Amino acid sequence: MKIDPLHSHVGIDIPNAEEWRVKRIPDHSKPLAWVKRDSKWFLGTTGPYMDFAVPYLDRLGREVGMQLYADQSTLPSYVASYLSTRIRRIRVEVMNDKKVRRKHKNGAITLGARISILSFLIGSDYYISRFKALAGKSGGFKILNGMIRNVVSKLSDDKWFVYRHISSQIQWLDLRGSSRSPRDKLKVRKSVLTRADTLGRVTTDYVHGIYSTVHHIVFGHGCNVSYNRLLV
Repeated sequence: MKIDPLHSHVGIDIPNAEEWRVKRIPDHSKPLAWVKRDSKWFLGTTGPYMDFAVPYLDRLGREVGMQLYADQSTLPSYVASYLSTRIRRIRVEVMNDKKVRRKHKNGAITLGARISILSFLIGSDYYISRFKALAGKSGGFKILNGMIRNVVSKLSDDKWFVYRHISSQIQWLDLRGSSRSPRDKLKVRKSVLTRADTLGRVTTDYVHGIYSTVHHIVFGHGCNVSYNRLLV
């Protein structure tokens, strides 16, 4: 498989094409095929700097099982970068999709972002593929929203908190929000905890629970892709 490193799009098979190998990510503000997000508070705690494998993503942000770079980052920054990259893929795809009406595009982007977050939590890109198939069809948004509600209702308390916490910051991840409002930690936390109380979710050790759950996902437990393993 040949890779276009600039856009991280899957190309066609070419005999004797040069094989890509993981290398350290260039030290500049706009690394190829990756939205670099530096966040010291995103998951409530920072953690040490480590080398993470940057995955190769297709046009919808789906994993293809290959890696591009080594990114020296903290866990919160890596997850924020990964989700921001996937959400940008969804944004570009929706904006170029003529089947999605112009007045529905912003809503479709937000919906796609939520599906990207869920895909990260459950370790499957199935729902991203369903999003592409249904987004431009009559009644498609209703079906997709129903699918999201069904998946979210089955999440454990820990993963539910991660989903709500990250979903509250979609605008920041999508690079559209202001520098402060979407990242107001107290506002995000209050919103998540209020919703949790309404649904009877256990709120014990909220901040530590979010960080430890994401750590559990990223380092290979409950996730079926290889991008989120440390480089050794």
